[in-house]
Amino acid sequence: MKKVLVVGMYCEVGGIETFLINNYRKIDKTKIHFDFLTYCSKCAFEDELSENGSEIFHITRRGENPVKSYSEQKSFFKQNKNTYDFVWIHQSSASNIIANKLAKKYTNAKVISHCHGTSFESRGGIVEKIHKIFDVKNFKAFMNSTDYMFACSEAAAQWLFKTTENVNIIKNGIDTDKFAFNPKIRDEVRKELSIKDNQLVFGHAGRFCEVKNHKFLIDVFYRFHKQNSNSVLLLAGEGEIKDKIIEQVNSLGIKDCVKFLGFRNDFDRLCQAIDIFLLPSFYEGFPVTLIEAQSAELPCIISDTITSEVNISGNISFLSIGENSYEIWRNKLGSVFNDNRESLLQKQSVVNAGYDVSDTAEFLQNFFDSH
Repeated sequence: MKKVLVVGMYCEVGGIETFLINNYRKIDKTKIHFDFLTYCSKCAFEDELSENGSEIFHITRRGENPVKSYSEQKSFFKQNKNTYDFVWIHQSSASNIIANKLAKKYTNAKVISHCHGTSFESRGGIVEKIHKIFDVKNFKAFMNSTDYMFACSEAAAQWLFKTTENVNIIKNGIDTDKFAFNPKIRDEVRKELSIKDNQLVFGHAGRFCEVKNHKFLIDVFYRFHKQNSNSVLLLAGEGEIKDKIIEQVNSLGIKDCVKFLGFRNDFDRLCQAIDIFLLPSFYEGFPVTLIEAQSAELPCIISDTITSEVNISGNISFLSIGENSYEIWRNKLGSVFNDNRESLLQKQSVVNAGYDVSDTAEFLQNFFDSH
C-alpha cells in the first residue's frame, strides 16, 4: 500500500478541499492510504476523513506563530522520515515553501507540489507585496524541493512553475451525476428558500474574500435588480469579508432579494435552483464550481481574468471586471437565461472532456501506484 500525506486541507470548504474530498471518496483506500497535515484546529471534512482511517495532524499556522509553526513542522517530518511515499502539497505560490523544504530534507518521500491558483490569495497592500518578494526569492529552492509538478490548469502551471513542461494537469473532476439537472430537486430547493417559480435566480459560491470580488458582484446585481425586481441572488460560503458584504447589501436596500446561505455541503442541490451562475473573481486557478455549474446545465458569466480552459460547455461568457464594466454585466445578466436547461446537454460535454471525478481519481491512483 502506498502512503500519501496531504498538506493543504483547511478549515473552510473551498476549491482545494472540494477537489480533495471528491477524489478521496473515489480512490481505492485499500491501495492508497491518505493522512492529512493541516494548519487549523479542525480541517474541512475531518470527521469523514477520520472515520475512513486517515490521521489528521494539526500544525500551528505560520501567520499565528511563525517560530512555533516551523518547529512543529520540522519535528513532524523528522519523526516521519520513512512513513510516507509521497507528500502532496497544495499551494498557489512559492511564498511559503516550508513544508516543501522540510519534507524534502527530512523524509524519503517524493514531494508533489500541486498548484491551484494563478495569483496570490491576498490582494493589494503590504501582505501581497511580501508574498511577491518571497515568491521570487523562494523559487529556486521551491523547484529543488519538488519531485513532481501538478496543476489544475495550464495557466496555473505557468503561474507557479513558469512552465507547462513535465507538469501533470490534474483536472478538477466532480461527480457529474450528482449535478445533472433535476426539475424535481429544483422545485424542492426553491420552496425551501422561499423562491417563486417565476423569479430569476443568480448564484455564486465561494469563500468571502477579496479575490472573489463580491463587492463588484453586489453592485452588478443591484443595477440589474433596479430594472428587474423579480430577481434573486444566492450567495453560498463563509469568510472574512462576509460582514462587510452584508453591510453593502443592507446599504443598497436589497437585503430582501440577496440570500446569504452560509457554508453549503449540498451545492449539487443548490445548482438546481439557480438560473445563471456568476463568478467575477479577480483570479482563479480552475474553479471547481464552474465545472459543477456547467454539469448542472447552467449558463455562466465570469470575469475574463479566469482561464478560458474552463469553458467546457461553450456556455460561458467572459466579461471585464474593470470600473466601467457594470453596465456590460447588467446587460449580459438579462440575455443568457434559458428556460429549457435539459436541452443544453452540458453535462455530457463535461464528462467527454474528462472532468468526471472517476477519471481524475483513476489517474491519481495510477500515478501513486506506479511512482
